[in-house]
Amino acid sequence: MPIIVGASAAGLDNLAAFSRRVVDAGAAGVMVAPVPGLRSDEQVYGYFEQVAARLGDIPWVLQDSPQTTTVFMSPGGILKMIADFPNLVMVKHEDWPGLAKITKLRDAERAGAWRDRERRGARARPEAVGARRRGGRAPGAPHGAARRRPRAVSAAAGDRRALRRDLDPVADSAPRASATAR
Repeated sequence: MPIIVGASAAGLDNLAAFSRRVVDAGAAGVMVAPVPGLRSDEQVYGYFEQVAARLGDIPWVLQDSPQTTTVFMSPGGILKMIADFPNLVMVKHEDWPGLAKITKLRDAERAGAWRDRERRGARARPEAVGARRRGGRAPGAPHGAARRRPRAVSAAAGDRRALRRDLDPVADSAPRASATAR
């Protein structure tokens, strides 16, 4: 089962060093929340632009939890980050009420917002992750979006491409470097 480690830390140097250590130890990626005090889409984007640059090839999850961080991220701002940061592989949505935000992200996905990512070689679509309803469907997810079964990481921690593939639910049909448990 892929393991994602929370890596939000004071200072980008600490965040990057910690992230590298946990990925080298076997984590599939890291989750990063914004630092408190960011008030506009431009400030949020600027912070995560620095995070993405410092993380390099490490897959990362955007944590959207305004109740904890006091930072509101608009759907448009999140979509811009998804488009611009290829190693942003997931959004952990904790906003409340958040159904409207997830719906906007999913509508953008259905309208083809992820196509540019595919052309640039990034993962086809990040996965929106949030509270799940009975039956395994996330609020705002298309009907029939079943809960994905966890699977084992298919490669050693040093193989970043395989680790990103393990985080990507779309890659289920992609050839693997080695067999994975299902």
